[in-house]
Amino acid sequence: MKSYPLELPTKTFAETHVIQDSSGEVHLGFHGKAHTAGDIQVFSPSKKVVAAGDAVIGFLPNLNDGYPRSWPKTINALSALKFEYLIGGHGAVQHGRTRLTQFRNYIEDLTARVERAKRAGTPLAELQRSITARSLPMLQAGGFAEYVAQNLAQHSVYIGQRTALEDRLTGNIAAIYANLDRI
Repeated sequence: MKSYPLELPTKTFAETHVIQDSSGEVHLGFHGKAHTAGDIQVFSPSKKVVAAGDAVIGFLPNLNDGYPRSWPKTINALSALKFEYLIGGHGAVQHGRTRLTQFRNYIEDLTARVERAKRAGTPLAELQRSITARSLPMLQAGGFAEYVAQNLAQHSVYIGQRTALEDRLTGNIAAIYANLDRI
């Protein structure tokens, strides 16, 4: 990358930018912090499709560089768009809002659970042992755990001792524990 010339953007925006195209408008939007501090979504009102990037994916997120408290609010804002199809950063195209809502609920509920335990002085290792996929109602609701596990098997490579779902969950607990106060 040393020989790669850095090119600065010629257009920037704080919240939204609309690109006029002969096939319809394309809306670029910043709806809040999620996977990163600069997640941008692309929405085509005429096609009723939104590309969410890593703000919404088909399996459990990587919360290491995420914003666990604001991420659900970002998903709420994204959900207000009038789309039928969602293209996430990873996984299959989603139809409707069912998986989006489950993904949001997972982040919100796990964050609340980790926050309560951390405030009570529970060590991280104990928390990682006590919170399992089976103990999280939001993972069990509507077949979300099965959906996530299937997408992990289809769209990622896993080398580990347990399952990809269990390792992602344990990693998310540690990331939330570390990132609770990230704003």
